[in-house]
Amino acid sequence: MLNNFFDKLRVDPKELVFLEKEVNTLNLKRIYLLSILGLPLTIIHIIVFGYDLSEATDEKYYWQLGIVLNNIFTFIFLLTVAILSKKFHLDSLTKDRSKASRILVWSSFIILLCLGSVVVGIDQAVTSSITPFLVACTVTSVVFLVRPRYSIIGFLFGFLVFYLILVQTQPNPDIRLSNIMNGITSICIGIGISMVMWFGNMERLQQQRTIALQKAELEKNYDILVENSKQLKEANETKDKFFSIVTHDIKSPLAGIIGALNLVKESSNKEELLFHDGFLELIYQSSTRTERLLDNLVLWSQSQTNRLVFNPITINIADLLQENLQLQEATIVNKEIKITNAFSENDFVNGDKEMINAVFRNLLSNAIKFTPRSGQIFLNSKIIKVDDRQMLQIEVRDSGVGMTKKQINDLLQIKSSLTTEGTEMELGTGLGLMICKEFIGKHQGELIIESELGVGSSFIFSLPLI
Repeated sequence: MLNNFFDKLRVDPKELVFLEKEVNTLNLKRIYLLSILGLPLTIIHIIVFGYDLSEATDEKYYWQLGIVLNNIFTFIFLLTVAILSKKFHLDSLTKDRSKASRILVWSSFIILLCLGSVVVGIDQAVTSSITPFLVACTVTSVVFLVRPRYSIIGFLFGFLVFYLILVQTQPNPDIRLSNIMNGITSICIGIGISMVMWFGNMERLQQQRTIALQKAELEKNYDILVENSKQLKEANETKDKFFSIVTHDIKSPLAGIIGALNLVKESSNKEELLFHDGFLELIYQSSTRTERLLDNLVLWSQSQTNRLVFNPITINIADLLQENLQLQEATIVNKEIKITNAFSENDFVNGDKEMINAVFRNLLSNAIKFTPRSGQIFLNSKIIKVDDRQMLQIEVRDSGVGMTKKQINDLLQIKSSLTTEGTEMELGTGLGLMICKEFIGKHQGELIIESELGVGSSFIFSLPLI
């Protein structure tokens, strides 16, 4: 039964480490309050016992003088404790003061017991009472939160001081024996109260910590729920975007192809219509746009479902750009667009070839789409430094129609479905710039868009150099 009782009172050492700071804070607050309350009390004792000190008889004189000196020392001690406890408490908000706090608490505990013993020794000149020692034991047990084993050691040390002083100041052996037994009773009361206060406060602090941990866990779960809700909303917006693209953007070029084929089917001169330049151009443009749209849809879906693996390799950026220019050559020649390519052939970057390829394909396609006939596209690269890293800054600038800030923001958000016709009625998918932004981000870069209506647009991004 006793084992079960002590097991119930025992505090887990790991748990005690976390509670140590709270215990120190409580002790500092309590001894500060004790000091503030004790200071006027010592002043009253000094005044009362020192008032008629000069008129006292020899025996009473030394008794009163002892009380006055003891209270002067107590006043200095309490004032020092008040200052230090306040300072340590304020310092603990910004730095660790646990060791200094424990020393102050432990030394105050011992000194108060010793002061009670000294007063008992002084009082033996006029009375056999040991009330000051009993008061000291009671006050220290109530005010200080001390581990039981340290509490026992402290009270035993206080009793040893009490015993040594009593032996020297109480000549009557019967009174001395009675006082010694009363002293033992006093420290037993002190130890008992101290243990009750310790375990009671430990239980309360543990409950507070458990509540705090549960609250933190609930807040964490709430944040997770909010984040999941946000992700679910974004997933729904992505789904809606896909439906919009599938129902509108894929339908449009397919409708063009089907309409052209119906025209051939119903025509009386099928061969002449089939080989008409405008007819073949319509079929080619519709098919090309459908292919580009499907490519972007595949890339976007892989990216959103984390199935697109980032695989960085060494890439000659000028060669990759040239490959994409060749794919767009027919459209560039048809619109008579002048390309100014200032890329260096010696620039090598560390990146995912498929992702960078998709970025070039979309940015060049947009530049060609929105640049008027006989317009210009400028391609430039330069080495810059970003956070002590060398990066290759790439710019694709056109002399096209330009965009407003609202159009730029809408193009970079999945919730906005913005598809703008090109200078010759070319249509887009509305996904290109979002794909560019995401893929550039995977390379620790940022897509910067600068545009002015009627002047043109500039798309700037950076890639890590080898």
